[in-house]
Amino acid sequence: MLHVNTIPICTSIASNARCSYSNGDIPSGEYCIYNNKMYKSTTSSCEVTYGDTGKSSLLLLTKGNVTYRDGYLGMDSCLIYICSETSCDQLISSSYLIPIINSTTGDFEKNYIYYCYKDGQCIKLDSITKGYLISDLPTKNGSDTYYTNLIECPSNDIDDCKNFKYLRSGHYVDSIENMKGSGNLIECVDTKCKVVNGKGDNDQLAYYVDFIKSLIYCGSSKCSVVDDIELGLYISPSHDSERSIINCTSIECRYVTQNFVCASESDIGNAYYLVNALYLCIDPSSNDNRWMQVEVGFKLFPYLFNKSVLLVSDATSGIHIYPYSETYVHCNNTICVNTNFISSCGENSDSGKLAYYENKVHLCTRDSDNFYSVELKDFDSYLKYYNFGEGFLEVENKSIIMITKKSATLEVGSFLDYNKDGSLTNSIITCYYTTIEVNVNNYKCVLEKSIKDNYYCMGSSGDTVLSYFDNNNNIEIVETPDAGIYYNKNSIILSTSGYGCIQVNSIKDDTCKQSVNIVNKDSLSYCIDENVPILLTEENYGIYYQPASMAASFAFDVPNERSCFIEITKNKIVKDIVLPNSFTSSDVFGVHLVTESGSMGKFGQDYGRIYLCNYTKCSKLQGDCAILQNTAAEYYYVNSAVITATRIKLDGTSEYSMTIKSYLLECKDTSIKNCSKKESPKMTTIPYHLVDAIKNSESLVLLKETSDGYAKGNIIKDTGIYFVCESSKYKQLKSTYYLYHKKDGNTSTKYLIYCQSDGVCLNVDKSIDGYYTYTSTPTKIISKSNGTKSASVMSNIVLIKCKFNSLSSCEESNSDESDPQYSLISSKIARKSSQIFIIHSDVNPSLYYEGKFGERKGSIYICESLLCKQITSTYYLHEESSKKKRNSTIKVLYYCDDDGICSVAKSLIVGYYLYEEQSSGKTKSNGSTYITTIKNPIIIQCKNGDVNDCFIVESPDDEDISIFTAVDNTIGLEPKILFLVKDKTFESYLEGEIGQESGIIFNCKNSQCAQMISTYYLYNSNSNDLVKNYMYECDSNGLCTLTENISVLYFLGGVSSTTYNSYGLKVTSYSNLIKCSAKSPNECEIVFPVKDGYYLPANTDSKNKLIKCTDAILEYIETSKTSESYYTDGENPKNLIQCSENGCVSKVNEATSIVLSNSSYYDEQIILCHTACTYRRENLRCNNIEDNGNISIIDGILHVCLYQSWYNINKYYTDHYDLVYNDMVYALFDLNIKTPNYNQILLKNGPSNIMEFISNPKYGYYINKGEGTYIQCVSSGCQQAKPVGSCDEKGSNGHLIVEMSNDSPILTSFVVSDVYVCSENYPNKKILLSEDNKDTHYYINDGFPGAERSKAVITVDETTAILETGTFFNKTFDENGNEHLDLTVTICNIIDEEYQCVEENADNGYYYDHSTSEVYYVDDSELKSMEEMIPGFYVNQIEIITIENKTNITVTEPISSINKYTECNIRNIGIVFNSSPPTILSPSICLDGKAYVPLKERYSSLYLLNYSENNIFDIPLNNYALLEVSDNKAVLNTTNKDTVYCINDSRSVSLSESCENGSVTCTNGICMDSKTQGTEPSKPETSDTGMFLAA
Repeated sequence: MLHVNTIPICTSIASNARCSYSNGDIPSGEYCIYNNKMYKSTTSSCEVTYGDTGKSSLLLLTKGNVTYRDGYLGMDSCLIYICSETSCDQLISSSYLIPIINSTTGDFEKNYIYYCYKDGQCIKLDSITKGYLISDLPTKNGSDTYYTNLIECPSNDIDDCKNFKYLRSGHYVDSIENMKGSGNLIECVDTKCKVVNGKGDNDQLAYYVDFIKSLIYCGSSKCSVVDDIELGLYISPSHDSERSIINCTSIECRYVTQNFVCASESDIGNAYYLVNALYLCIDPSSNDNRWMQVEVGFKLFPYLFNKSVLLVSDATSGIHIYPYSETYVHCNNTICVNTNFISSCGENSDSGKLAYYENKVHLCTRDSDNFYSVELKDFDSYLKYYNFGEGFLEVENKSIIMITKKSATLEVGSFLDYNKDGSLTNSIITCYYTTIEVNVNNYKCVLEKSIKDNYYCMGSSGDTVLSYFDNNNNIEIVETPDAGIYYNKNSIILSTSGYGCIQVNSIKDDTCKQSVNIVNKDSLSYCIDENVPILLTEENYGIYYQPASMAASFAFDVPNERSCFIEITKNKIVKDIVLPNSFTSSDVFGVHLVTESGSMGKFGQDYGRIYLCNYTKCSKLQGDCAILQNTAAEYYYVNSAVITATRIKLDGTSEYSMTIKSYLLECKDTSIKNCSKKESPKMTTIPYHLVDAIKNSESLVLLKETSDGYAKGNIIKDTGIYFVCESSKYKQLKSTYYLYHKKDGNTSTKYLIYCQSDGVCLNVDKSIDGYYTYTSTPTKIISKSNGTKSASVMSNIVLIKCKFNSLSSCEESNSDESDPQYSLISSKIARKSSQIFIIHSDVNPSLYYEGKFGERKGSIYICESLLCKQITSTYYLHEESSKKKRNSTIKVLYYCDDDGICSVAKSLIVGYYLYEEQSSGKTKSNGSTYITTIKNPIIIQCKNGDVNDCFIVESPDDEDISIFTAVDNTIGLEPKILFLVKDKTFESYLEGEIGQESGIIFNCKNSQCAQMISTYYLYNSNSNDLVKNYMYECDSNGLCTLTENISVLYFLGGVSSTTYNSYGLKVTSYSNLIKCSAKSPNECEIVFPVKDGYYLPANTDSKNKLIKCTDAILEYIETSKTSESYYTDGENPKNLIQCSENGCVSKVNEATSIVLSNSSYYDEQIILCHTACTYRRENLRCNNIEDNGNISIIDGILHVCLYQSWYNINKYYTDHYDLVYNDMVYALFDLNIKTPNYNQILLKNGPSNIMEFISNPKYGYYINKGEGTYIQCVSSGCQQAKPVGSCDEKGSNGHLIVEMSNDSPILTSFVVSDVYVCSENYPNKKILLSEDNKDTHYYINDGFPGAERSKAVITVDETTAILETGTFFNKTFDENGNEHLDLTVTICNIIDEEYQCVEENADNGYYYDHSTSEVYYVDDSELKSMEEMIPGFYVNQIEIITIENKTNITVTEPISSINKYTECNIRNIGIVFNSSPPTILSPSICLDGKAYVPLKERYSSLYLLNYSENNIFDIPLNNYALLEVSDNKAVLNTTNKDTVYCINDSRSVSLSESCENGSVTCTNGICMDSKTQGTEPSKPETSDTGMFLAA
């Protein structure tokens, strides 16, 4: 079945071409599927990668350019396929848990859980609720679909989740369905699970029994486990839509059968459900009130029959609380009585009663007339057992009670003793009944000090655990104790494995008799038969024969009439083995072979345990014993029993004794026949020293040769032959490595020894990274097919893994449990041939398999003889013959980190890589020879950015030899910039210095030397505290030339490399982003860190290029030359880069908007802008509340998810306005837009692909003529506007009217309407909304939205009529109708959200008329227009007017804005600030960060303004602007050309005869320091200029 999100079906899977599907070819790296097998497209083939490769895998896929490509673990959304060895299936409507295990330590790190919707889209869960999740692929049986795997999440922490192993019938809370709010849950029948409807609502809950006989309730949107189950009956919907009954007791909840009989006392409690009510049998003797009706929804509690006394079958002595009852139940044994709560604790008689106060239930107690209480609540662990004082249930002395939220019950057993503050004492309380009768009168508790290093049975009946107190009195729970008798000073404990323990505190027997094992005569003794007790002391520890009359004790679980061997050790006596029926005490003496079945075996034939017994006591050989089938060339240490007669007894029988004789057996080969005894060897022989070593338990022996034989040597220090002990035998080390641990106190030092084939051994002083081999020969007992067992000397490879060239890191492994790679490595070593291979790990890091080179990261090994070298901390070039193309090779370049994890090099430089090959060699130190690790440097050269052009340099070309030599002497050492200059004489390259005109440059670090190719290189040199930068431009051949002609903007520089970007496309990436703020290398810097986004480049061959940074990959991209596109600005996230056929420009974005980027990248189609602009990936989910704000583009139309529904935002080709919900803005931007009266916001949509949410629109009208939509916005928000019928209507001023246009076609039904704003100030009392009128400002006396009671100035166009703020010169008309500007102005502002316009006379000064966009100067009664808009600042009493030099844009700000700065400093050079206190406005301009000049007449002169980054005069770096300052203005003086001015004090300049303080040369207002000081200044070019300057 295909889903909305799935891998497409392959239509072509040829081996010599890319994969294809129905719409065409599939790009390299992307997938298609065919016959449930996954195919991956490459540049030239279509290969099956999963489902037919003999391996299983979990495949996470993300959207590619066409289909889907490999994703990564941890990505937010993906598709998931589970691939077996034969097929791949998509995960849908299910979850998958991926635990991450540290591959080095084996420690758990974190969990990932993915949930897949039914449309195939999978998301990573960032949160979870407690419960279970359907997991893995479903099983289908006909029309039935079910799952057999669940994930268990015991908390809200995803890292606590695990795959559930104990699946059984019942219901389970579904975490996913709860998060969806569906009210569904999981139902399992045996191991078949599916999601079912919970059938509950919030008014009437539905109940279910879960898999552990607890209770689940379901409402309309959630199912939960009932944490605090109240005893009683519950209603459950059953499968046939009827309702069944659940009965919850104190033990469990279970479904019960409805019972309609209420005839006798035994029927009390029968129940049935009918028509939304439950009927309960309460009084069978009554004719009218047999049944009690209870409405569903009322929580039931155990009904107290017969009014005051209730017979409770499972009640224990104590107090029980039931919900909704004003009384509690007081039980003594099985008699329970209703009892009233008291209000406080304080009298002797209160002890043992319940008091209710402070909204809590308290149990009153006393201790020696001290009164206190304990709250009834659920405690953890042993705290639930409470040490009660006196008077509980009339018990006179101390008692132990178990406290829960609902009960306090009397308990027996041994318990930890707690102080009142909850701290532990060192005592144990043991409580028991003194007689068989369980009655509170017979209840007794004894307090005793706990004894260190002893066992106790802790807890109450049915809830006991065997506990051990160590030497520090720390308690340890014995989880699985052996069946037997455990004892301490005062008591014995009987334990049967898995069933808790029983403590016997009073040992009264003092003589042994049948079935009495423990007696107490002076101290504890054990009866080995009916007559012989032995003291339980250390000298008596051992194995004893237990006759059948005693062995049948229930503590040992021995069958009747069978005897056994028991073992006595400190504090415990346990069964060792059950003996045959025929075995009696007379058979004890001797050597016995006891089989697994308990029969006596025959030596030389059977296998089992061997016991060596005297008449009363035995010893046994460790472990099972079997016949040895073969040997090895080793020395075996053999034990044999020797039985001799010691005396003849009176009855004529002999009494024997047994001794153990040991000797050495030397074997030559695998045949036992070739073994010989070595008894009483000479002191100078090998056997003598080996026997001595066995007696001293030495694992390794060094023997050095002497003139008359062998002597024992000092391990490591001496030279000789080594013998290692294995399974009570020694073998000589030959042709092997061996790891020796030398212990010195609490420390251990590791030594690695290599022994040659002749037995000569050398120490390794420095290990390689990888595996060394030692072949051990353990003796193992193996089972045969016929059920018998035999012993054999085996050969087993032991791997010694070493890391970091350090012996201290070396560890041994002999199985996959100790090292997951063991089987793979040992199988390679067993072949005894040279091999190179790579090991991959699957999703679970503990699973390893041999992989293919080039597929994924892994560990690379080179195996030779006894050694597998792992490639670490270096590059490695792998070459192998192609299996698809003759006479060709496949190459892969890897980098292997310190841990040996090798990854395919993500990017490929032009240059050289270092491969440090490890090899073993010999070295001498202090006269001794050692094995050491040598690293051989091998140079790999790569050309053209293609791995197929990489090769190992064996003999460099003559023309490259000087370059190679320089690289060889540098690579792998300290980082260095290698600058090589060609020597013209010898035509070779020599090392030069940065700053020389040209050369070739290598950046050498991290085991590579990358040549600068087709890039820029910026070098910073700090010399004499002056920054000197050098910028080189490197061509495609690697020749780098010094350049001074720098463009301002960004360059891609540093190392260029070939890599694959996040879309799988092969690109050229660069290591550095260089920013130049001026046309000098000294003003260039390397940007770090580089933020993801786009940057405007300098010096490119195309105006449509941008620099793109994604995941640290820096590349050039081409933008569309035919359509407009948008990109995020990496330099400033507030900016948006707009590209068109004319090039790209970055603009400040001040809007909250959705931008359709028109990008060619699928995950950059949508940009959201608010305080910053960021990409938003499409997300097609709109199912839950958490999907709010998801965006998708469907059929070219933008959709936004809001409350599980998609809202369309259509694209328009003219300005278009809509009202949308504020909630949409919140969902998209997490932004709370508050509109006082309306829950809507204005959305502007138009041809620019930018959809702007306007939270504070200008007051006025926004219309869509074609749709007849009219919106008006004021301070309180926006709403639909209703036009009036005519401008002649009363009160129509400021309102809209709609009239049919004269342009409407007469013969069609399509009507074009004209929209007007009514204003009595104009002809026909109306203003037409059209593009023709957009440059005109109109006046309305009142009634306009936002200015209903005020005069208003508005502008109109085709779609808007809005209020304008600013200064407007009033107009008058002469008799000819000509318009003239008046000397009065209308000033309009919005103050406290209220639009206000006032009229006043224009004072002397400068004004900017917003209606004409011109600056005027008022001089007394004359109004002068500024025909030439000179860049600078103009000031009046109302505002400050700024005209920028570069753009000629005029900006106005309130005059109060100059209070932003109150002093001249480096941050406000070139800015007008207030040089007086805030209450006195004194506009001044900051000249250089220190000097400033007020804009007043008396300071009129020419001044120099220093460079600043944001100056309005476009001053180049290291230049000045020439300002003309006068009253209320500071403007650029451009009337100069190569004019030299003298610099005076206070930054003023003038034309003088000599320049003592230096001079500047100015052209068109831009000045630079003159090269010659003290020169005469230039004369003005014209008399006008001179007069102007003189003024």
